[in-house]
Formats: sequence, structure tokens, C-alpha cells
Amino acid sequence: MPETCLYDRTKLVVLGLDENGEPKWNERFMDFALRLGFAIRLCQGYRPQTKGRVESGIKYVKGNFWPAVRFTDLDDLNRQALAWCDTVANVRIHGTTHERPVDRLAIERGALRPLPSQERLRPWLREQRQVGRDGYVQWERAWTASPGSGRGRRWW
Repeated sequence: MPETCLYDRTKLVVLGLDENGEPKWNERFMDFALRLGFAIRLCQGYRPQTKGRVESGIKYVKGNFWPAVRFTDLDDLNRQALAWCDTVANVRIHGTTHERPVDRLAIERGALRPLPSQERLRPWLREQRQVGRDGYVQWERAWTASPGSGRGRRWW
């Protein structure tokens, strides 16, 4: 996990600026950052060149791995994704860094900290549930009324 994460000015992160131009943080996001122990850096407003390259990485996976994949369960998907990384994604030369991603990771790994424990992540973990015909959802061996009248809908 990195020491500092760069974020766009989305409402999930920052709600706006105060009268001094300081960020008004989304309370839930700030709790997340503090519990996991990383510093937050905001992109400059209206300056796309200050954004990170994450969107391009997602686009690469969507265009090169996702269209061809067929899987039976999450374990099968993970096996295929790891095989694709080993045979395709990590052996190519990246257009920006001019290095193989696997080589770049080896260089940057020393600057990363261990991932937090599952216990520290628990407040943000989500499980998908199906709302029953009676409008109730089973969670931790108990039946709970779903918010709204979402029979048959998925509930997070």
C-alpha cells in the first residue's frame, strides 16, 4: 500500500472547499484514509495533467483481457487474470514508462507498505444479497427488512 494516494476532486473524496480554499473532506472517506494510514493528495482543479494514470490501466484491462474472458466462478476468473498478467500484461513494454510493468513493480515495491489487515477493512467490505419475495434480506443468520420495496433486487 502506498504512503500517499492521489485523488481526483470527486464528491466521494472531497465535498468542496472552505472559505480559505481548504478541502472539506467526505467524512466516510476521511475515516477510511485514517484507519488505513495513508496520506491524501488532491489533484489540482481543472488540471488533467495532475491526474494519475489509473484510468489508462483500467482501459487496458477492459480492452485486452475482459472481452475474451469466460469464467465459471471467481477462482476461475482469478486464475485466468493471473495467467494473462504473466503472459501478456507484464511482458509488454509500457508506453509511458518504457519498462515492463513487472520490472517497475520490483523497483517500486520498496516504497510500498504492507496491506492492512482484513479487520481494518471490515467497515468497508460489502456483500451482495438478494431481496426475498417478502422484502427481507438474510445477513449474518438473521432476516432484515430491506430498505424500500426492492423485492427481487440486489442489495449491497
